[in-house]
Amino acid sequence: MNQEKNLGYQKTHKKIKDYVYRIIKEHTFSQLTIQTLCSETNINRSTFYAHFKDIYDVVEQIGDELNHILLDRYDALAASPDTKTEYDYVVILLEHFKAYRRFYILSLTDVNNPVLSNSIIALNKNFVRHIFVYYNLDERTGSYYFNFMKAGFFAIIRQWLEDGCPETEKQMAEIISNLRPPASH
Repeated sequence: MNQEKNLGYQKTHKKIKDYVYRIIKEHTFSQLTIQTLCSETNINRSTFYAHFKDIYDVVEQIGDELNHILLDRYDALAASPDTKTEYDYVVILLEHFKAYRRFYILSLTDVNNPVLSNSIIALNKNFVRHIFVYYNLDERTGSYYFNFMKAGFFAIIRQWLEDGCPETEKQMAEIISNLRPPASH
């Protein structure tokens, strides 16, 4: 029988992810160990490794689930008949980051965390490439702008999240939108 389709396997998998997500929301990655996880969830170490290769694998899967939530929101926006702007996409991203604030604070802090690179790939694929066209940027020049803006964007987001999101998502989207390169139209 395929393990992933086994109800017991699925429950244990979810139990591990739920525990990791709860700890991430309350503490830091450094406080999360496989030994503690196994003790707190009453599973054997071998059971953990039957599901995940390490703690970062669990975090990456949680991040993948959050990315799917974000992409579903982007898809819903793209499917709406209303005119869309970069501002609309940034607001959705900010709403998403705020909803999962603690997770993203830690993700923005830990450079080894693969979640951000997956979010960046999704953002680039679904949104940023369209901006290149709007600003008449070739692929190479666009990648320079993207990398520069990405570093600043995530620094701003991290500060905003750590400060408790004092500005609304729309206020932050306006601040971020004002930092983009000038249109060459």
